[in-house]
Amino acid sequence: MTSKLDTRKKILDCALTLFSKNGYKLTTIKEIALLANVNEITVFRHFQTKDGMLDEIFKSYSKVSVIYDLLFGHLSGNLSVDLRYICNTLIDLILENHLFIEFCLIEISLNSSLAIEVQTIFTSYINYLTDYLNKISDQGIIPKSNFQLYSQMFLCLVHQFAFSKFDQNNIFSSAPLDRDEFVNTLVDLFVTKLNK
Repeated sequence: MTSKLDTRKKILDCALTLFSKNGYKLTTIKEIALLANVNEITVFRHFQTKDGMLDEIFKSYSKVSVIYDLLFGHLSGNLSVDLRYICNTLIDLILENHLFIEFCLIEISLNSSLAIEVQTIFTSYINYLTDYLNKISDQGIIPKSNFQLYSQMFLCLVHQFAFSKFDQNNIFSSAPLDRDEFVNTLVDLFVTKLNK
């Protein structure tokens, strides 16, 4: 027997699949119910409205504190090792959550509050990486520099690489890149520049 929690998650997963494929406005409760293999009444019992589903999806995928701990909670102070860890962990997070990201990319131009939420999350990652670089600079590991700029550049490149892995239309990349080669090259470039 399926639990209420399992049914709720299944409905959310199906909603996200359809939202990322068709967009929020074009997806109907009927389509969500059909894909989830439940009746529409069950969907309404769990979520009174489609907006309620959207709110819950966004809350479950945008937990900045959980992502912060995963990305920045276990760093060693070794710049090369830490940047590789951040890069690989962020790529994994993006690939694991690609449906949510695809949905955001579709809806961001249509929903200003979603655009603000996504920008806030990305800005927090930049700030966390900037704080880390300032900290190791204060310890004398690297010289002072424009860490805000480096953080933004580093994270933009990581995002672009990860997006290219689930981008069916090759918008972000025309040639497939090897992940290890990308990570090693990116980290080596940044470590070299940050140590000057």
